Amino acid sequence: MSGVSAPSAIGRLRVVRPLGAGGFATVWLAHDPDLDAPVAVKILADNWATDADVRRRFTDEARLLRRVDSDHLVRVYDVGELPDGRPYFVMTYADQGSLAERLAGLPPPWAAPEVLRVVDAIAAGLAVLHEHGVVHRDLKPRNVLLRSTPDGPPRVLLGDLGIAKDLQWASGITMPAGSDGYMAPEQRGFSAEIGPATDVHALAMTAAQLLGLPGPPWPSTATGQVVARATTADPRARTSSATAFARDLWAALGATPAWSGGSTGAAPSAPSAGPAGPAGEAGTVLFPREDVTRRGAPRRPWRTRGAAVAAVVLLGVLGVIGVLGRAYLTRNATLTSGDGRVRVSVPATLAAREDIAFPGGSDRTAGARASQGARAVSVAYADGAQPAAEVIARSAPAGCTPGQVSDARVGAWTGAAVQYVSCPDGVTVDEVVLSPTSGGAWTVWVEVRSVDGSPAVKDVLGDLQVSPR
Repeated sequence: MSGVSAPSAIGRLRVVRPLGAGGFATVWLAHDPDLDAPVAVKILADNWATDADVRRRFTDEARLLRRVDSDHLVRVYDVGELPDGRPYFVMTYADQGSLAERLAGLPPPWAAPEVLRVVDAIAAGLAVLHEHGVVHRDLKPRNVLLRSTPDGPPRVLLGDLGIAKDLQWASGITMPAGSDGYMAPEQRGFSAEIGPATDVHALAMTAAQLLGLPGPPWPSTATGQVVARATTADPRARTSSATAFARDLWAALGATPAWSGGSTGAAPSAPSAGPAGPAGEAGTVLFPREDVTRRGAPRRPWRTRGAAVAAVVLLGVLGVIGVLGRAYLTRNATLTSGDGRVRVSVPATLAAREDIAFPGGSDRTAGARASQGARAVSVAYADGAQPAAEVIARSAPAGCTPGQVSDARVGAWTGAAVQYVSCPDGVTVDEVVLSPTSGGAWTVWVEVRSVDGSPAVKDVLGDLQVSPR
């Protein structure tokens, strides 16, 4: 049919096969021979190519995705026109399909940790959009995409902003739009109340679907009440934000959110048991990036134990050595402070090294930084216990959006952690500050600036070493 036709090539890209078609456009899988990588190409349908309004909305979607440019959304790499005049844009290829396809193969109800993981990731994506003044308006499992990662479950990405509303430029009244089963009441008419609460409604409907929750009306359980608050007819009375909904859902399911709005956006691969009990025996704790736990709170078993467990052992009163499987260290190097008292393993590609001081300090022998481009790992220590939240406040990276500061625990060490998103150059910044629960002789600060999850803070923390005097 003419609405889904595509050339065999788009510039240097070789078109492979269609991935999916909607009312206005078709997405094709293509191969970039120069990068030897797959990409997705969205092409406006033939029958809409001459409609000025549809064409504008199509190009607006590409501009919005490019402007927001987040790890939680599909990314746009290029735009152009085919010889016949149809616009297209090149974007991230979600090789694991969509959440809708995952639901078809793994019908609900899903286990609580899997639901929370996906909800966290979606909430993170919505938070980025809302910070940029954009409302998705069509959040549903089909528009939640999954992309493989090198060493873990697929990453969750939000896609299809074809009917997104840019509140910065929009007029007061919005045309009806959305998808049945997920759209909020205000989307069914000519409403002036389209806003972030519209997406909160869709997120709650998606979460209810994953949990297999009957309704509406929703059950009078804690979970049902959380969904009810987020889907009430009056948008002004709904849960205040997507991240607030995620936190409420964590609490209703008896867990504690560690990173506000999620971080990695990892997608489930198979059902698992409900939230596990508290961190295990003293000295052992799950510590992937997405799992900085509050002290004594349930941990989230999102990765295999062999890949995620970091055993932290006290050496006397002052020292701590992190032990982790060393397979990932084959191409890593040791980053050591000038005085040799604190060190971590970092990717060998982070070749640029410099001495740094602990945040707020002046002794540059107390820390070190390794970097390569936008990626970097920094580690430093200070004698004596320092309030973790104050250290984090002193070291906040410029141009980033902070998440909620969470209490962090690694064995007998406690402190705080925070993740910053929407940073320049597509960087995500994780900061962790730790001190021993007894003695108070040390405070250690670690900052990891990653791109697309690399390097992972869990790997860095898993090999953190602090030597006694």
